Amino acid sequence: MKFKFNFSLRKLLNNKKIVVILSVFLAFVFWLALETGETPTIEQTISKIPVALDTEGTVVAELGLDEITGVVNKTVSVKISGPAYILSQISANDIEVSASVSDVTKPGQYDLLLTASKKTFASEYKVLSITPGSIQASFDYIDTKQFTLDTKVVGVSATEGLVAEEPVVSDAGNNIVTIKAPRTEMDKIASVVAYAEANEVLSVTKSYDGVILLYDSNGNELDVSKYSLSATSVKISVPISKTKTVPLVATFKNEPDSYKNTPIPNSLSVSEVTIIGPEETINATSFIELSPIDFNSIEKSKNSFEVSLVLPNGVKTLDKLESVTVKINTNSLGSKNFSISNVVAINNNSGYNVSLLNSIKNVKICGPSGVVYSLNANDLYAVVDISGKTKGEYTVAVTIKSNVYTNIWQVGTYQATVKIE
Repeated sequence: MKFKFNFSLRKLLNNKKIVVILSVFLAFVFWLALETGETPTIEQTISKIPVALDTEGTVVAELGLDEITGVVNKTVSVKISGPAYILSQISANDIEVSASVSDVTKPGQYDLLLTASKKTFASEYKVLSITPGSIQASFDYIDTKQFTLDTKVVGVSATEGLVAEEPVVSDAGNNIVTIKAPRTEMDKIASVVAYAEANEVLSVTKSYDGVILLYDSNGNELDVSKYSLSATSVKISVPISKTKTVPLVATFKNEPDSYKNTPIPNSLSVSEVTIIGPEETINATSFIELSPIDFNSIEKSKNSFEVSLVLPNGVKTLDKLESVTVKINTNSLGSKNFSISNVVAINNNSGYNVSLLNSIKNVKICGPSGVVYSLNANDLYAVVDISGKTKGEYTVAVTIKSNVYTNIWQVGTYQATVKIE
């Protein structure tokens, strides 16, 4: 027996009852799939996330510590998980990684724990791990100090007859450098040197570009990259000078006329000195004067004076001589006290009448013994300067002179009250 089975999809779809039943069934299946299905979850690693270090309000800031090495410019990787369509939008800019300084209480090296926080999509994914999970960092105090530069130029010599002196910073205002660095590094600095290489023979002073180097107490060069310097280079000059030995000469002020051309006999503890300086200045120098001795300080009982050298500009002594003792030969001198009543006014352009209200008493006069003992008060007078003064009474400084002798002088200083009318 044969059965005929003639199936037609067209006829089936034209049957309204069947279509309704099929639609309800498909809708149920679709709803069930939505209820029981899950969005796919994936894991992803985000690389090159910079590490942030915030010390504000922490013990680190309270102590004045600074991070020296470790965190700056360091990056890490963060593994996250979440819906694929969310993770596909995450970049390094969406995650912040911070280093904790909670354990930092003093200068030293620490392992800082890292934490990650979300900047965006806060509830849509999870942070699984950070690689590395910690970072090593050093903390120290930052100090600032000033150092005076030493100088060194290698390979310089002078032509015959001249001398290459110790190099100096060309501009004296640049011979100090300010350095900022961690205290542990700063404590290593023993000297700061401006260094240059020349390798030549000089006949005149010359300048070079010097680089600034740092050295420890053992003479080892320090790594300058660990320090912040106010300058890394400076001009260095090598002075080319000449030396010469010249006599020393005592000089005087307020000397009587007789001693202006023929100095009072004297002797020096050092009679000559070797000087060094620019060639043209040294060639023009035949002697070195000493600072002047005031004649008003010389008497028989006071005849020794410590005086300094008066050096030309740019010249110094090669043997570091700074002072000389000058002894005056006072064997033939004597002194005597007088009361002075005579007065002579200078710069009296208005022709005033000038007189002493009182005599000047106990004026000590010094000079050759024979002259002093033959003096009388009438041989002496007081010189007063009344420039700029009008009529009235004034107390003024006076200088004692003689109208008879030119080889005597007053010892000490004196004042008098004069009347101008």
